[in-house]
Amino acid sequence: MGGGSRGLAHIGVLDVLQKNRLIPDIIVGTSMGGLIGGLYASGMPLAQLKKMTYNLQENRVISRLEPAQVAQKQNRLLDYLILGSYKNRLLDKFGHHKEDHFEGYLKDLIGEIVIEDLPIKFACNAVDLISGKEIIFKTGKLYKAIRATMSFPLLFDPAPYDNMLLIDGGTVNNAPVDIAKNLGADITILVDVHSPMKRMPKRGSKA
Repeated sequence: MGGGSRGLAHIGVLDVLQKNRLIPDIIVGTSMGGLIGGLYASGMPLAQLKKMTYNLQENRVISRLEPAQVAQKQNRLLDYLILGSYKNRLLDKFGHHKEDHFEGYLKDLIGEIVIEDLPIKFACNAVDLISGKEIIFKTGKLYKAIRATMSFPLLFDPAPYDNMLLIDGGTVNNAPVDIAKNLGADITILVDVHSPMKRMPKRGSKA
């Protein structure tokens, strides 16, 4: 599922599965779930994923740091993406169009790898603003698919793709279990990051 910073819970779930030698045959994600799932399906170690997403601050849209400085820190991924999108909008207003920071970052991170060549079968979704249809990425460049599924309205610009304008897939299907089943999944695990959060008892104390 998508869910902004709450979607980082997916890393913890993958960590528990991996420690118990349970590697998914198929990973399907949307929005933040598409980002985490796609990077993991590409073979990125969980330790690197944790490092990249440590201390994310989703609501810090404006920062004193330049995007390149943020990227070097490797621990402000969402800050970098939001800041890059924000600066692009300002530059566009003044007639100075620049490369999509979000897409450029993802391309530098994972290269030109295509979804059909990933070690783990992967899919993510997006929504075409023009037709209103859900678009499912099962093939093609992984970085473009992630860019599309993460295009949350108001935070990121829509992603142009094959005469379409794509936004966050979670806007129409935030629990894409059906996509996993269509890809051949017999048993599915849905990580619900929208359930009310509960206060956990301290270690050593009685629940």
